[in-house]
Amino acid sequence: LRFSKKVAAPGELVIMTLNLPHVHADGDSINGTCLLSTIDVAIKKSDTAAN
Repeated sequence: LRFSKKVAAPGELVIMTLNLPHVHADGDSINGTCLLSTIDVAIKKSDTAAN
């Protein structure tokens, strides 16, 4: 997981990039994984903090 900035002010755009290995079985998906949930919660908390 990489961020476009190390420090950001409230409301400033920060881009997150997630690199995953290309090896996977048919039907595998990142949907519903712990990592995706963690990112989603962090984004929602930062959205409410900025308002």
